[in-house]
Amino acid sequence: MLRTPPYHPELQPIELCWGIVKNHIARNCDGTISNLKLQLEEGLSKVDASTCEKIINKIKKKEDEFWDEDMCFDPSL
Repeated sequence: MLRTPPYHPELQPIELCWGIVKNHIARNCDGTISNLKLQLEEGLSKVDASTCEKIINKIKKKEDEFWDEDMCFDPSL
C-alpha cells in the first residue's frame, strides 16, 4: 500500500494512470460507444506493472523535490 497526501494530484499515482488511459482514448476513439469500449480496454492494458513502477518512481522523485524545497525554507529540519 502506498499512502499519499490528499489534494496533491502530482503525488497521486492514479492520476497519472488515468492520464495514460485518457490520452489513449483521446487519440484513438472515433466517438462511438463500441470503439470507446475497445479503446478503454486498450488504454487500461497500457497501465501494467512496469508502468506502475515507473509512475511510483516518478512520484517518489517529485516528493523528494518537495522535501528539498522545504529544507530551503526551514533549514532546522
